[in-house]
Amino acid sequence: MKSAPAPPHSEPTQALGFGFRTGGYALVMAAILVAAVVVWRVSQWGPAAQPPPELDLTTCRVPRETLQRGAPHGAIPRMTKIRTLSASEADGTKIRRGKFLVKGDLVIGVAIGEEAVAYPLRFLVWHEVINHEQGGVPLTISYGPWDGGAGVFDRRPLRPDGTRADAPLTFAPSGMLSNSAQLLQDEPKTGPPSLWSPLQARAVTGPAADANLTLARLPAEVLRWEDWRELHPETRVLAHDDQRLKLYGRSPYSTYRGSDLIRFPVAPLPPAGLPRKAAILAVRVGASWKVYPVDRLVAAAKGGTTEVAHGEQRLRFRAWDNGEKPATAQILDPVDEVVRAYWFAWYAARKDARDLGL
Repeated sequence: MKSAPAPPHSEPTQALGFGFRTGGYALVMAAILVAAVVVWRVSQWGPAAQPPPELDLTTCRVPRETLQRGAPHGAIPRMTKIRTLSASEADGTKIRRGKFLVKGDLVIGVAIGEEAVAYPLRFLVWHEVINHEQGGVPLTISYGPWDGGAGVFDRRPLRPDGTRADAPLTFAPSGMLSNSAQLLQDEPKTGPPSLWSPLQARAVTGPAADANLTLARLPAEVLRWEDWRELHPETRVLAHDDQRLKLYGRSPYSTYRGSDLIRFPVAPLPPAGLPRKAAILAVRVGASWKVYPVDRLVAAAKGGTTEVAHGEQRLRFRAWDNGEKPATAQILDPVDEVVRAYWFAWYAARKDARDLGL
């Protein structure tokens, strides 16, 4: 597959308006550190990956020039033995010499009926995709380290007429990106696999894209472990993979997250005014989407809650600063859909949903 040419932002001293005398060296060093993280992370994956399966690009619902391979096929470690712990069991569990979860650790929290489960990002940042069943619903939980996207979906795809497929799909990390945003790969019994965009909640290549299949996004929260546990005292939490213990104490994307440099080509980029990697909550009520930057919600909430206008409706948010870790926010009113991602990735993926609400 031919790689897309790098857009103008790939030159850091021009994209952010800095000269070498006023910070350009810092940006170059940040770019070197990001590249080193990529090399180091691949070195942790073990043996060389198998060649990628042949992708069917006859139908491609994203610009083909935006497709990039971010990791060798099969290199991202899969978590195939899924087990959960109670909150008290998690308290008594250590990973190597550290605690299982520490204060401020972020989790993707999912509550279905009376069953609540927390999926720690410290695991998902390495595995990226978890296939699980919760409350009788087959789920896939995804996290895209390059785009900051966190999603939970029913693995039974939806047809254009709204009917749901009976058999759930199994998803795996594809190593492929579109505009630096994660793409998942399904695993059909026969035929080529399809690629799926979590940010768009639909198939974007392959037979599934040809059939216009989509995924139903399920309610989920990205919160600090202590906040999710307070909301759901009986929650269970995804356990670690015993074969990957040495990985979980490391944060391979902290340098990337801490700069505004983007590792892979992205077009279009958002306008100036909001940091490209600002964490945002994209909220849909009916047909109306609004984007709420998490840091602005934190500033408005001042440690408590804040209320904002969303069309004719008022929405309430709780928001917390989280020290050196990413801030978090929770919407307190019922809405139709909520997505957390980096601003640049959402802007590039969803041109129909870019309006800032705060």
